[in-house]
Amino acid sequence: MLLPIFYWFERGLEGELGAQPIVTLNRQTGYVLLTLILGNLWLGVFLRRKWLGPKWFRWLFAERRFLGVIAGLYVVLHFLCYLTREAFEKKAWLQIFEAFYLSMGFFAMILILALALTSNDWSVRKMGFPRWKLLHRMIHVASFFILAHIFLIEKGNLPLMALMTFPLIPFQAYRLYGALLRRHRKT
Repeated sequence: MLLPIFYWFERGLEGELGAQPIVTLNRQTGYVLLTLILGNLWLGVFLRRKWLGPKWFRWLFAERRFLGVIAGLYVVLHFLCYLTREAFEKKAWLQIFEAFYLSMGFFAMILILALALTSNDWSVRKMGFPRWKLLHRMIHVASFFILAHIFLIEKGNLPLMALMTFPLIPFQAYRLYGALLRRHRKT
């Protein structure tokens, strides 16, 4: 999961990150982050449907929390790339609240960091599993903010992003419907 970081470091040493390396890193950290989040959401779909797939694939189910922690690392890298691109100036912080797509990304970052920081056994024990699980369902809200962030960026690769994200939407809608139905039956 950390291989992209070593790859970027090696490419950076060789001067192969392009004319604006920080812009390249910002975009690529975003792609890796999105891939981790989508992969984790797909794993949730497979678990919910009790489809475990081939044996070589099953180890990922046990590592979902680890994938979330790595996503937290990449969201920090993505944000630091943005701040570096803007030279850590005050305007960078102001833009977060002025540009809607940056606000969406910032809210997603806050949620992902909260989830990454609570992706451990100690948090599960302290919060209790039901509250912990409720908190970690906020990944769906974070994924909405991520989609808004991506699709509002003017220079984004929208066809690629649509290809990556749209197939998951019906499955997540079905999971939401099932959760609401189960909650309604309890009351």
